[in-house]
Amino acid sequence: MNACQAVCVVMLGRVSSGTMEPNPSSQRTRIAHDRRSVELFACSGFPPCEAVTKAQWIASANVARARTKIWPKLLVNVTVPVFNEEARLRMCIPKLHAFLSDRCRFKFELVIADNASTDRTLEIARMFSKTYSAVGAVHLDKKGRGRALKKVWSESHADILSYMDVDLSTDLAALPPLIEALISGGFQVAAASRLLKPSLTTRGFKREVISRMYNRLIKFSFHTSFSDAQCGFKAITREAASVLLPSLEDNEWFMDTELLIHAERVGYRIFDLPVQWVEDSDSRVKIWSTVIGDLRGIARLKKTCAMAKYDSAIIRALFCHSEGTKYHESDEGGSREPVELG
Repeated sequence: MNACQAVCVVMLGRVSSGTMEPNPSSQRTRIAHDRRSVELFACSGFPPCEAVTKAQWIASANVARARTKIWPKLLVNVTVPVFNEEARLRMCIPKLHAFLSDRCRFKFELVIADNASTDRTLEIARMFSKTYSAVGAVHLDKKGRGRALKKVWSESHADILSYMDVDLSTDLAALPPLIEALISGGFQVAAASRLLKPSLTTRGFKREVISRMYNRLIKFSFHTSFSDAQCGFKAITREAASVLLPSLEDNEWFMDTELLIHAERVGYRIFDLPVQWVEDSDSRVKIWSTVIGDLRGIARLKKTCAMAKYDSAIIRALFCHSEGTKYHESDEGGSREPVELG
């Protein structure tokens, strides 16, 4: 087999800088390469060899082979934050577990993060943790989606950390390409977007208007490139999470917006994936209280950025990653000492 017959690497989604465009319904993907588009065919047959050099196809084949070795060893955390969701939880977990088992090539841990529920949510979560070996249940005494994600992610040993809303409004078929972008696409953060392809989104007029106004406000305030800050379907590498989580102040709904803003400001690449999304008419989200909390979060973060008051944890962690060292607390108390990474 010559290099032109190598299996191509197909990436779904769009780099936030605009170098890749999504085409999930097609059997081929256009990839911008050296200012020209090269068509790589995902089906059998010969690609247009005159447009692709031998070295490029060998590189693509090597990436594909490396990916097949990485996936079986990969551990992905999927966190589902819940508050008083006993009815939805009964439907969500079996469906999600079946999808992860049948459609995903990676090992996974499915964690139900109960946020101080007062109904039978925790009881049902613990029941599922006994039914499925890959399912775990975590209980928090205080409410807050951000608080739940920070606790679960900081305690997980998974290579990739992700979360999704319990209503499963986002099509689960988007999860594999979201994870794949972090493993072999050179991205550190991945976020689903309802705004890249509005035709894939089904929701009421009020939520549509509020969402678009909010995301425009984020872009205007922080000059960001990602398209949708609020969609409850995101993933991050463990290394990036270790850098970013200590800097996040919000424990509620604004937490994932703050995560994306910090990620972009420190130079992490964000994978922006258009998804099919259907609004849940029985949503527990209180829109106006969430809007007020988000506006307060924007004002706080804007003030922090204007004062160049970046969390020292980000600077220290980035320095340690670049220098190959990490820090630990000394036995005497508050000072920190560098430790060589093994």
